[in-house]
Amino acid sequence: MKSSDVKATYNAIAEQWSQDHSKDVWWHKGADAFASMLKPGAKVLDMGCGVGWATNYLAGHGLNVQGLDFSDGMIAIAKRQFPALQFGIQDIYEADKIAERFDAIYLQAVLLHIPKNRVQEVLAKLASLLNPGGLLYIAVKEASPTQPDEVVKTEVFQGKEYQRPFSNFSIPELIHLLQDAGLHTIWDRTEPGRTSNWIQVVGAKL
Repeated sequence: MKSSDVKATYNAIAEQWSQDHSKDVWWHKGADAFASMLKPGAKVLDMGCGVGWATNYLAGHGLNVQGLDFSDGMIAIAKRQFPALQFGIQDIYEADKIAERFDAIYLQAVLLHIPKNRVQEVLAKLASLLNPGGLLYIAVKEASPTQPDEVVKTEVFQGKEYQRPFSNFSIPELIHLLQDAGLHTIWDRTEPGRTSNWIQVVGAKL
């Protein structure tokens, strides 16, 4: 699927998606661990921030967080929910156009919508935004031996069918991808989710 198609889907389902996932807390422990690795006031990019929950959560840890997402609909909700925080619209495939540099990047449930043949490209662009020693957090769904690593799912939101692509990974796979992008893995964990495990890693820029 094209990035523009995925964007159109999220624009259409933004309000329903926000309601459906408002009680998800699987990511809190990973976000806490990530925040603990950073100094107060560290400049953090929440890339693919969705409706801004993690942006707000990380800001609550004393971090200077900016949220970016490609979905206008998601960003509209984020701005409505957290008007004191900074949000903007940005496609991850054009991350290299971002002029700012960051102490850390938070990437929760974002790579799962990136085709595997473009993940390395995306990680290289994100790594270029990090200051020396900067950290990159990734959370994705864990690959299963009984399911393909890449699949397009058809789902129903408010009576209409929408499609979203999903890519699943293993921790060793993420470690290898980070290494190719010039980062070494300093932390990883697996957290149970509603339908599958979430794997999380943090890489540090060499």
